[in-house]
Amino acid sequence: MSIIYKMIKLKLRSILAGIITFPGRDRTAWDQIKEAGDVVKVDNGAIINFANAIGEAEYAKGRFSTYHSGSIYNNWIQREDRYNYVEDIKSEVVSMSGYDVKAGANYNLNEFHNIYFNMGYFSILLSGFS
Repeated sequence: MSIIYKMIKLKLRSILAGIITFPGRDRTAWDQIKEAGDVVKVDNGAIINFANAIGEAEYAKGRFSTYHSGSIYNNWIQREDRYNYVEDIKSEVVSMSGYDVKAGANYNLNEFHNIYFNMGYFSILLSGFS
């Protein structure tokens, strides 16, 4: 979850006391005047591209039915940081792939009652990304 917080741009939303100053890129220039909408200390984000393929199948015969689905996917993430890096603002592209599988079965006991069972597995892409 830390990537989400890193991608948020901190901006000065309102000026309550008139003139507000913050340190500049060199962290010593306290005389820079900021206005509403100016970037303060952080100016970064990410470029995220993704692709996925999905498949599903269902089988039904009489009172019994099953459902199966799965998908595979890949994300390509590249971080941009214009505040801390002046010349080379983009990081290397990180590629992360994952998959999920799901299955379910249903048996109709009668017109009003049925028994249903399902299970699935989802891989978590961002668990190793910081």
